[in-house]
Amino acid sequence: MQPDTNICNLALGHLKITDLLTNVLTESSVAAQQFRLHWSPVLKEVLRAYPWRFATKRWLLGGPSDTDKPLFEWEYAYKLPQECMRIITVFGADQMPMTADGAWEKEGDCILTNEEAPLYLKGVGLVTNSNKFDASFVNALSFRLAAQVAPGVGESKLQNGMMEVYTGLIASGQSIDSSEAAPPSRQSGGWVSAYQG
Repeated sequence: MQPDTNICNLALGHLKITDLLTNVLTESSVAAQQFRLHWSPVLKEVLRAYPWRFATKRWLLGGPSDTDKPLFEWEYAYKLPQECMRIITVFGADQMPMTADGAWEKEGDCILTNEEAPLYLKGVGLVTNSNKFDASFVNALSFRLAAQVAPGVGESKLQNGMMEVYTGLIASGQSIDSSEAAPPSRQSGGWVSAYQG
């Protein structure tokens, strides 16, 4: 995964550093070295921090893994795709969300469940092409990168402030994302139907 020069320059700008990069991949400056070192783990962390819509992917999980079969508690283990950064929803063979308490859990690189194959998965995938990042993600990533590289570029005093802004951006992402999908439908039945009925 190669760092994006523009996003790295945003991070430098957050740190009030005016000596910007021309090409983060080829420069030998301390800042360029810091970004090359930290880009991949920070990118994965920020992707995992929130269910970003631009990075949402869906997978059909193959049959249960014989080598990862749980010794107890669960019947089946399904390998997660390597590019899955975060699970959003697991669906059973009927393609209905498995939302009941204790229906599944993530352990290592597997989903453990008593549900027979196939399983379907909605999650956040590993997106490495910065042209596909949305603006909110770029902003969050740039502040998280700024916090990570701050000590290495001599701006340790700004590190906590960068993390606070990043944390706020992740929290505010919920309000933006909630406006980009239809609200979940109400199930019929219960007291509402009885009242209307």
